[in-house]
Amino acid sequence: MLEELEVSGAIATRLSPDQRPLASGLIVVLESPHTKEFKGEPAPAAGATGRLLAKHLRTVVGALHVQNPPIVLMNAVQYQCSLGSLPKMHRDEVFAAVWDGGAREDFIRRLRQIYMPGDYVVCCCTQGIDIQRFGELRQKVLAAIVGTIQQGVAKDSSFQLAQPDQSNV
Repeated sequence: MLEELEVSGAIATRLSPDQRPLASGLIVVLESPHTKEFKGEPAPAAGATGRLLAKHLRTVVGALHVQNPPIVLMNAVQYQCSLGSLPKMHRDEVFAAVWDGGAREDFIRRLRQIYMPGDYVVCCCTQGIDIQRFGELRQKVLAAIVGTIQQGVAKDSSFQLAQPDQSNV
């Protein structure tokens, strides 16, 4: 899957959670679907986000000394929080409202469902733009991941990465 992301900037191979390979892998968490994921054939982490994500994940995989691990992409919030606009317009406000309105619990339920012993959880959520009003989006998601780990549902090892974007390449 990593090679697919690097070459095409999208993931065409998608499996439901119950079809994931049994090998230990990476669970990569993004904040919510991006607009590019809905252009043409819908695909997670499409376009520049996918290519930059692949670049950063290659570093993580190298540090783990794991060959071609399965990669599970999941959104913390399953709704497009930007509402099709530039992220600075609505994303932080919508994310915070949805997160507090039940998306946090939904995310934890989905993480518990997909996690397998030996997996690593990688938080690639953005920090957000309007941190003073809505808090840091990445910290909200990371706290949910760590809380799940501390409850013994996930492995003690997790990695945190900044969301790959054009500004940090």
